Amino acid sequence: MNVISVNAVESAILALLMLLFGEVTKKHTPLLSKYHIPGPVIGGCIAALITTCLYRMGMEFEFELPYKETLMLMFFAGIGLSANIKQLFQGGRLFVVFLGIAVVYIIFQDAIGVAAASFLGLDPKLGLMTGSITLSGGHGTGAAWASMFHDHFGVDNALEIAMACATFGLVIGGIIGAPLGTYLVEKNQLSTPNVHATDVEHKKAHHMPSKGNVLHCIGSVVLLACCVELSQMLHSLVLVLDVHWLNMVPNFVYALFVGALFSTLFSESKPAKIAMVEVARLSSIALSVFLSMALLEIKLWQLFDMALSLVVILTIQTLFTIVFVTSVTYKLLGKNYDAAVMASGHAGFGLGATPTAMLNMNGITGYYGPSPQAYFIVPLIGAFFIDLSNLIVIETFLHFMS
Repeated sequence: MNVISVNAVESAILALLMLLFGEVTKKHTPLLSKYHIPGPVIGGCIAALITTCLYRMGMEFEFELPYKETLMLMFFAGIGLSANIKQLFQGGRLFVVFLGIAVVYIIFQDAIGVAAASFLGLDPKLGLMTGSITLSGGHGTGAAWASMFHDHFGVDNALEIAMACATFGLVIGGIIGAPLGTYLVEKNQLSTPNVHATDVEHKKAHHMPSKGNVLHCIGSVVLLACCVELSQMLHSLVLVLDVHWLNMVPNFVYALFVGALFSTLFSESKPAKIAMVEVARLSSIALSVFLSMALLEIKLWQLFDMALSLVVILTIQTLFTIVFVTSVTYKLLGKNYDAAVMASGHAGFGLGATPTAMLNMNGITGYYGPSPQAYFIVPLIGAFFIDLSNLIVIETFLHFMS
């Protein structure tokens, strides 16, 4: 095998080109755009196919990606900064109920993954990769946990499994979400209680504020950089002190925590409110570049022996999601129009990601009418609180499986 080393600059250029190609392909392919398939995933899948073909021809590439981890930490710091812990009390009883439902869902999701993996003769820990790590967690969380599974559990193809499962979930979550919500609305003859909501109010739930200026952008970069540096210092301190119960916590969790702490302390200040728009944009860019770099290292040939097993497990997860959101999420949230919309959103972020959830809800509200309550609660849980809950569930499973 002829191993070809690619230096840091060349690797970064390739990752950015892959991201650009994926975004352009998505823009000009209605099917990919409709289901919110991320640009880096599109480009990454194509790059993975190319490197696989070259591997079969006797060439293997080794990429040098020194900034991959920093970009990952910037993304999770951005998630933390975008949410305020005080908002936990603003959603009222329905918010708490939905969060509890989502937590129960990911517990079952991981239990199904572990049980199915064991039944198929795979490492039970891999079941977590086909559970909430990649499905409720998405590509970013999957890629972040993959490094831990590789380093601590010796899973050589953890990244490949994570990306495959997350991509599957993203597509399926976008396919089944809106039809499930539509089924609930039609079957139960539901109607929106917000028929008099104005177009302006409806649009406010769908759009981000306008762009900030260069100063805001620079301030946001500094804020993210500070969060990254503090999270790395905190992670290093934990390792030095050898805090046993924290040793298995991945470094991105510290970035999430530091970002949330900053947000809670300074969210009421005017500069912080302005900066949040740029923080969301920059963290999204960081995630895209990080995923491009992570996918650049994918080795598809290591997955061929496990392809059938992964399809079986993910099919079971999909069927479970359909049953859960229609019989548990919808009913416990009140069996009304808002509950149907939130159930479709749950299918979106339970299998895919928060953008998928918003896509599902847009499909329903665009036809049947607005649901401001759903547009407040679903993104807040899907984009932040479920990540914290997911971490606790995953850590608990790993503790009992170790």
